[in-house]
Amino acid sequence: VEGDLVLPPDAVAGGAATGAEIEAVACELDAGGGAALAEEAAGGADGAEGAEGSDSGVGKAAKGGDSGPHGLPEPHVVTAEEAAARTYSIEDVVLPLPGTKVVMPQNELAEVYTELLARQRLEPASFHHKVKEMVMPGAYRRLVQRPRDLSWQYFRYTDPRVPLARTDLARLRGDPEPQGVADGPRLAVVLRFTLPPSTYATMLLRELTKQSTDLTHQLELNQPHVAPTSAEHAKEE
Repeated sequence: VEGDLVLPPDAVAGGAATGAEIEAVACELDAGGGAALAEEAAGGADGAEGAEGSDSGVGKAAKGGDSGPHGLPEPHVVTAEEAAARTYSIEDVVLPLPGTKVVMPQNELAEVYTELLARQRLEPASFHHKVKEMVMPGAYRRLVQRPRDLSWQYFRYTDPRVPLARTDLARLRGDPEPQGVADGPRLAVVLRFTLPPSTYATMLLRELTKQSTDLTHQLELNQPHVAPTSAEHAKEE
């Protein structure tokens, strides 16, 4: 919309999953009847969480875009004409992390930032400091980020203690990929994808499974479950 900040995602060259591919995964998971999940986040994401850092040319100016103050990319403010012509997509929109060198959106969203800062007894000047190393310049993060190299497969298994995906340590050891059990009573979906820094695999899984990331709910999912009986397995087939 008018007043939003945008940075074209030219730093991410290809490989991003399309909306149809992501929807297909979600439909497959929904049809699987609440199957267990195992994710192997390759590249930028390590395990369940992406490494904290710059977001594909958003946190640093080295990758695409004009360099602004303090090495940050210079975002573009969407004009009324560009908003009407739909020049940019939601994937181009970035949100600022408050700091001394960021540009705020030029619409009502800026008021939201002011209100949230005030709740913490902060204001833009709060991020200045007489010690240079203590200054917080801020950064930008994309509102929406698509995963890259997205793929999935069903995986039947028996022992819930056996890894369903090869970990980094297993790769270093030269261990082979885990092999499923054709008639195993348990069913998992193994996801493989790449996420840039500051993007989290847990959020991708939340959107695919439509399950809460609330701690209590996640602890319940981690509780040991009784393997389905042969009759239940046959019914599932």
